[in-house]
Amino acid sequence: MQRGRGRYPPAAVDTAGVPSLLTYAVTPHVRPGPGGASVGDARGSAGRRSRERVDRGPRSRAARGRGLRAVAFTIDWDNQHVTCPRVTVSTIWSPCIERKRPSIVVRFPATACQACPSRAQCTTSIRNGRQLMLRPRPIHEAVERARTEQTTYGWKDRYAARAGVQGTIHQAVAVSGIRRSRYTSLPKTHLAHVFTATALNLIRLDAWWTANPLGRRRTSHLTRLDLTLAT
Repeated sequence: MQRGRGRYPPAAVDTAGVPSLLTYAVTPHVRPGPGGASVGDARGSAGRRSRERVDRGPRSRAARGRGLRAVAFTIDWDNQHVTCPRVTVSTIWSPCIERKRPSIVVRFPATACQACPSRAQCTTSIRNGRQLMLRPRPIHEAVERARTEQTTYGWKDRYAARAGVQGTIHQAVAVSGIRRSRYTSLPKTHLAHVFTATALNLIRLDAWWTANPLGRRRTSHLTRLDLTLAT
């Protein structure tokens, strides 16, 4: 909680007094995350517990249905080679460090890829063949299991709850400016939090009773100016 522009020294965080504005029921070891990979921390080989983030993660060209994902390839971890859907075997298997993370670069021969009828769905490279960037086997398999789970109705129900959490946070910030405390003591700050929670409940009850949706699509300043000039 920020204090007003340095006029007062920072106070202790009111962890016990802040009311529970949001309640998010998740199963053990599952946490909602903002952006990033679906599996936040997978340590299968190290024996640590893997953590799943309730997040779709970035959608690549293959994930959008415009190309062949790595799951379409057959990975032989023991012999260290990959076979593509057209039964072409990779020629390079090179462990490396990519963005400070252990990875594996897999490359297919350019001659085979250039003559492949599925080239347009596989790679956009003109001179080189298809290249795959794999994580170590335990992490790779954990990510693929998480992506498979994302297609289930149970995972989609949990992801839908995240939208409500983000909407409530945005509403609290936009309506009451809850990120910045207007008071200098913890009891007053706690009372402000209680009033904020009460106000949000009343606003949402009114929207429910009047069938007025809370969510509206944002219109940028440039679009509003264009609409004003058009009228």
